[in-house]
Parts: sequence; C-alpha cells; structure tokens
Amino acid sequence: MSQNNFPDYNGNNKKWYQKTGWIIALLILFFPVGLFLMWKYTNWKKPVKGVVTALILIIAVMGVSGEETLDKITLTADTDTTYDINQKVKITASTTPDDYSLSKDDFQCSDGKLKVSDKNIIFTTSQAGSYTIWAEHDGIKSNKLTINVEDKAAIAKKDAEEKAQKEAEEKAKKEAEEKAAQEAAAAQAQAEAEAQAAAQAQAQAEAQQQAQAATQAQQNNDPTVYITNTGGKYHRAGCRFLKQSQIEKHLSEVKGVYGPCGVCNPPQ
Repeated sequence: MSQNNFPDYNGNNKKWYQKTGWIIALLILFFPVGLFLMWKYTNWKKPVKGVVTALILIIAVMGVSGEETLDKITLTADTDTTYDINQKVKITASTTPDDYSLSKDDFQCSDGKLKVSDKNIIFTTSQAGSYTIWAEHDGIKSNKLTINVEDKAAIAKKDAEEKAQKEAEEKAKKEAEEKAAQEAAAAQAQAEAEAQAAAQAQAQAEAQQQAQAATQAQQNNDPTVYITNTGGKYHRAGCRFLKQSQIEKHLSEVKGVYGPCGVCNPPQ
C-alpha cells in the first residue's frame, strides 16, 4: 500500500471523501467540491471525467439562466380614504411571477416613512399633504399610489373655533336685533304717548273752543250787562254811567225789571 493513502482496487483504507459514493453525492449536492474530489481521487478515465464536468457545468448554467424574470409590480391600497397624520397606511405589493422577491430598497415615496416586510408595506407621515408611493426593480416600475393625509385634530380645532366664532356672531346679531326691536318699541310707545298727549291736548283745545263757543253763544243770546247802585237802566260794558258803580248781570236777569240805557243800548 502506498504512503499517500490512495485507494486500491477494492477501495480499502480510503477516507470517506475519497470514496466514489461520497464523491457522486457531492457532485449532486455541492458540485464544486464533488468535481474537485472526482478529478483528484477517482480512477475514472479522463474522457468520463470531462463528460461529467461538462454535464454539471451545463446544468449549472441552465439553472442560472433559467431564473424567472420580473415582469410586473403592482401596489394596492385604499386610496379613497383620507388618512390622519401618523396613521398607518397598509400597502400590498404583488409581482408577476408571484414568488419574485423584492427588497425594501425597491420601494420609494415622495416623503414620509416606509416600513417593508416582504411584500407588505406600512406608510406613515407626521405632515398633512398628498404623497406618492411606487416601487422599481431592475427597470420594472410599479403603478404609483397617491395617499392623502390630513391633520384631523387641527381640522377639528379649526372647525370648533369657526363654530364658536359663528355662534358668537349670531348671538351678537341676535342681541343687536333685540336691542333694535326694544328701541323701536320704545320709540313707538313714545310716539304713541306723544300722539295720545297731542290728541288729548287737541281734545282739550277743542273742548275749550267749544266751551268758549258755548260761552260766546250764551253771551250772544244772554249777554252780560251791568246795573248801577241807583237807577233803573242796564248798561253795556264801557258805558259812561258805570263810572260810579257797576253790578254784573245777565240780560235775562234784569230784562223786564230794568230798561235799556239809551246811551249804550240805543234803539234798533
């Protein structure tokens, strides 16, 4: 037996990696090592080794060239919803072929953050706005998704402030209208009072006029005349015989008792 421990015809005293069975197994499972061991330790003829090597290399090349090629990338998400800031937006990626793998570097967004786990993506942002998300691998581009985000708390606060301002304006308007109505009612009441007072004054004036007219009528029908302490005549105002004395009477009181003064009551 040689000192280099090369295998004999019966395969005795060979190490495990020198045995034909193990070499064939390695040619199938891990061909680079199998080819090395085949050329070094088997007593196969060179043409046989050459054919085996060529076949394995052909198979390897075919395996590499037969890898599936990416044809399409599709992103899907609920783009009809307007999301809140910091809300997680779920995005799903699909490929043709289905089992084609994408890396996290294949996914892009105009702003915000992307968290990629296989083909499941989570998008978040802390700023309101409209964001575009897409994927690209080896020149194959996906469709573009547009995600709309708003600050719902800020919008709610603004709406509340606008509502409070509107209510305050409506309250002020209502108070102004009520005040105007009160002032109008007070003015109307004052006008009515003034009109009533004017009507009363006019009524009093008319009554006074009527009284004066009645008095005048009475005076015309039963005028005032004057008698003296002495004498049997009645006189009218201004008669010279009234210089010494005058007693006021109505004509009806003295008529028939006193005669008319010939000076102030000349015959008709």
